[in-house]
Amino acid sequence: MYCIKVSDSNIGLTSAAILATLNNSRGEITAIGGSHGYCGNPTDTITIVTSDSSGNSADRPFTVAVL
Repeated sequence: MYCIKVSDSNIGLTSAAILATLNNSRGEITAIGGSHGYCGNPTDTITIVTSDSSGNSADRPFTVAVL
């Protein structure tokens, strides 16, 4: 799990498009914009959860874009 703070206060994560992809790795990635308990509920943070292809938590390289 990763917590990415977005420092630009003009970006509202609840209405932004958040794109997250794994880099050359098999598995799954989930991106959650805004308040989430995994990262302590801040509204300016993207929570990223990565797992292997069986759904087990795993460190995986990834790229995130916020539009």
